[in-house]
Order: sequence, then structure tokens, then C-alpha cells
Amino acid sequence: MCEIENSRASHPRESGELDNDTRLPQVAKNIEFRPDIHNRSKLGETPGHNFLPTLLLHTHLHGRNAASPTAPTRAIPRTSSHPVGEQMSYPTKYTRQYDYVSYQNGNPNRPLPAGQIHADLNQVALSTKEIVDFLNTSLRSDGAVMNGAIGFDQLAANLRAITGDPAAIDQLLNEAGQSAADAAASASASAVSAAASAASATSASGAATNSSNSATAASGSATNASASAAAAGTSATAAASSATAAAASATVVAGNQYAFDTSTSMADPGTGILRFNNATLSSVTAIAMSALTAASGYPNIRSFISTWGASNDPVKGQIAIRKIGAPATFAQFNVTAVVTDNTTWEQVTVAYVAGSGTFSASDSLSVQFTRSGDTGMDASLIPNHLSGLTLSTAGSSATFSVAMGAANDSTNVDFLKLASAYSKTTSAWAVGSGNGALDTGAIAANTWYHAYLIKRPDTGVVDVLISLSATSPTMPANYTLFRRIGSMKTNGSSQWIKFIQVGDEFILDAPVADQSAVALSASSLYTLASVPTGVNVRANFISNYQSNTAGSYMLVQSPLVTSQTINSPSGNLTNYVPVVSTPSVLKESILTNTSGQVRAVSNGVGTITWTVVTTGWIDSRGK
Repeated sequence: MCEIENSRASHPRESGELDNDTRLPQVAKNIEFRPDIHNRSKLGETPGHNFLPTLLLHTHLHGRNAASPTAPTRAIPRTSSHPVGEQMSYPTKYTRQYDYVSYQNGNPNRPLPAGQIHADLNQVALSTKEIVDFLNTSLRSDGAVMNGAIGFDQLAANLRAITGDPAAIDQLLNEAGQSAADAAASASASAVSAAASAASATSASGAATNSSNSATAASGSATNASASAAAAGTSATAAASSATAAAASATVVAGNQYAFDTSTSMADPGTGILRFNNATLSSVTAIAMSALTAASGYPNIRSFISTWGASNDPVKGQIAIRKIGAPATFAQFNVTAVVTDNTTWEQVTVAYVAGSGTFSASDSLSVQFTRSGDTGMDASLIPNHLSGLTLSTAGSSATFSVAMGAANDSTNVDFLKLASAYSKTTSAWAVGSGNGALDTGAIAANTWYHAYLIKRPDTGVVDVLISLSATSPTMPANYTLFRRIGSMKTNGSSQWIKFIQVGDEFILDAPVADQSAVALSASSLYTLASVPTGVNVRANFISNYQSNTAGSYMLVQSPLVTSQTINSPSGNLTNYVPVVSTPSVLKESILTNTSGQVRAVSNGVGTITWTVVTTGWIDSRGK
């Protein structure tokens, strides 16, 4: 004989009666089992689970034969004030009315609001009373099920089978095979349910702590019911919070996804991978990128990457690379050339702009490209253009200035634009206004220097440089474009001689006698030291010609042409002395050679002297 007791709690229905699958404590006093069937496979039962034996049921319900479902029972006094069979609705669910945690977080130095606490406690008390009244309709004061609260139809099938009910026995036999097959799945589901219950209990503890005073005031049964209700609400809140947190923590990936490879070889990096040609971000000048991204399905963006160098602007566009999940780790580069298409991978020529952090092997990256617009005008359409960029100096100073302006580079490939006025010194070149401008060596005294506008194509930076060379300055690293914008001369102290520039004309603040009472006869070259060398300029000077013989004359001409015969044809002369010792004074403008020279010749009549006072020069500066 085997003694069996009920292992499940009573579950009241809304009417106050128990659910149909409820087992009653001590309903079956003695159950005799005879396991005549030992082969579990006949019932489809899996190992580790009970099987259904053939039952010989000899059951005594309070001393009566169990075969009679209508056998009378001994009356037990009721303790509830509710009549048997009286229906009662479910208790009102308690819902917290005020968010005390948020209030306390926002007002840490203030007490909790008494009015809201009082209202919440009243609601707890009301809900607790209704729970107690509800339980009184189903349970006696000793914890047993209320007499008359259960009908035969509410008994579980196994209990009805104990009484000999044929329909219940058939039901158990039909369910046996399915129960065995479902046993494993039920066990798994139970484990999940247990985990969920544990989570709910954990969430409930926080709510229980905040409501401990209210919970203490309730009875034991009411406390358990209220805690269950609170746990359900807290679990829902926790689920919503978890969903919100999950959404907030989700990473939205913009751009094209790649994985990082630490190799610096400019070769095919592999599907969905990119790499740099230098491990130091600021030294990167090329990027190798797979034509296939690392996104789902490995989409091919070869044709898109190939357009990254299509702009006619020197800076074709900009690439921003960020580490997914850690956007503070990034690198930004300018695209400076046409992309090299290698079919399965692309090589992009770049110049570093900015960055932070370090990329590691297999880091997930977001790559975004922003294209530069085409320049508004092709430089080749306005060859040799130059506007603004006026030079100036206070004189006897190591500093000079350049006004804002723009010019084509010397090859008419690109525009060079100085967006604001610049000042530079005679010190060694350094980028930026106020810094040195000399390309190489040290500044020399009484020497001509040529000023240049220079540009770095990979970044678009424009600056100013001075050089002894009129055609090939020594350029700083990465600066490849230049345009000569004028010339200046130092004095004996290696400081600038003052001049005034108006357009292409340069006027010396103090005229200089570059030739003084020289004797003229046969054709000769004469140097004007106050005009630039290295370039052809139009020297502006005052020519003073004297002779002790009437009928003497001279010719001043450009050395760029063949030496000419004076007064041939008739009138080919510049100065004429009609009266003895009366000077002939003229303002002349003669194109020099690159040595700053002009040619002069006289007819050789009498004793002739020639003085030249230079006032300035005209420099077209390549226009």
C-alpha cells in the first residue's frame, strides 16, 4: 500500500470554487498500486518518468466506498461569513500610485510626500481586505478547503478515476502516451519558467523594500498575494526598462561596414576588410579596401569607391572611418587622387586630416565618404590669371605682407587662393601667417628674392614662400604648386627695401642712381641694380645724357633684341644734344634681360656722359 497526499495548492476560480484540476488533501486515504505493466515502451514513455500502471483502486473516502461518486461526507463547520456557493469577484489589483524613487532621486534632501504615501497605504489596505474576503470564500481558518466549495466535476481526472468513474479512467489511459512523450519538453519548459520566476522575484525584492512598512502591516496570506501582484507589475516594468535599454544600447551603423586589418601591405585585404599603408594614422597616405563590404550579404561597392577621386578639386572628398561601438576612435582623411581600381579591391590615395585612438585587428568599422564639388572654373580656361596678392613692406624690416588674392599655378592646372592677408618674415619657412618664408639657407644682404604663392594639393593649404630662384623654388614637403607673385630686394642689413606696388608696377620709395656719368661710345650693356634679376621686367628710369659737342645723340634699347644702329632708320635715337653742354633728360621704360640690364650706344661725337636714376619697374608676373 502506498500513502499519497496532495502536492498542489488549491486554485480558486472567480466564483469561489476550485479549478477542475485541483487535488484535495487527504481525499485518497489509501491507494493500492499493482504495476502489472512493466514494459514502458508500450505506453511510449521516456526513461526517467512515471508510467501508468493498471490500477486496482480500493479507496476509502471518509469510510465509504469510492465507487460511489455521491457518497455522503461528514459535515465540517464553516468559518466564512459568505454562504456556500455565493460568487465573489476577484479582488482589486493594487497599483502603486506614485513614483517615490524618481521623487527621491530628484529631491534627495526632502522627505517623501506624506499625502501620496497615505493614499498608497489606503489602497494597499483596501486590496488586502478584498484578498482576505476572497480567500474566506474558499478556505477555512485551519487552512483546509471550505466545505461545499468543491463539486465532483471540479476534481482532477485522476481523483475522479479513484472513485471508479469510467470516463476519467479512459481519459487517463488516452493521455498516458502523450504525457510520456511530452515529459522532456515539459521539463525544459519548467526550467525556463523557474528562471523567469527567479527574475521576477529579484525584481520584486526592490518593490518589496520600498513598501516594507505597508507589507508588514498585512497578514501573512495577504502579504503573499500583494507581493505576487507587485512582482507582476514590477516584472512588466523591468521588461519595459530592459527593452528601452536594449534599444538605447543598439548601435546604429551609418556608412559602409568593414573589418580592420593591421597589415600595411597595399594588396587585396580580403572580403569586407580594409587596411592602411602605415601603422601610424598621421602617416597614412593610402588605404586598401575590399570591393565587398562586411555588411550582410557582402554587397559590392566597387563602382561607388571608384568615384571617390572623380572631383576636379584637388581635395576630391573626405573619408571618415569610425570604430563601431566606440565612435571616439576615428580617422579622417582627404582623398587626393583618382582611385586605383584593382577589380576585387580599391586603393585610395589619401592625406591625414585628424584622428583619435587606435584601431585593432578585426575592429568593426564604419566608412563614410563625402565628395567635394567640382571647382567652379577650370584654371586652364583663364591661363596665367593673377589678381590681388599685392606685396608691401615698411622698409628696413624683415617682415613683408601679401594681400588676399588668387592666381593660377605656374602650369595653369589649379587655382591658388589666399583667403586673407598674410605676413611673413625672412626666417626659414613655416606654414602660417607671421612665420618665416625663406625656402632654404639664410637671408642675404643686397640680394633679390622672389615671392611665391604655394599650395599643398592633398590638403588645399595655401601659403607664401620666398626664394633666390625666379623659376624653381625649393618647396616644402607635400607642396607642389606655386606661382611667382613679385620680387623684393634686401638692403645692406638683410632687410627689405621699401617699395609701393600698384597692380604690376613697383615704385621705389627712394630712387637709386644705378649709372652715374658713365662714358658712352660703342654699344654696351649696363646693369640697373635696382630692378629684379632672374626675370624680364620693364625698368623705369630717368636718362640724363650730356655732351660737349652739339649734334651728339644716343640710343637706349632692350637687350632682348639685336643691337641696333643708332639713328637707323632716321630718328632711331632716344636722347639728342642740340646745344653744347645742355643735358638731354628723358623718362624711359626699357625691357631688361634676366640680369637687369639695358643696352646703350652713342654716335661718338664729343665727350659723352650718361646717368641713370631708377624709379621702379613693371613686372607682369607671368600674366
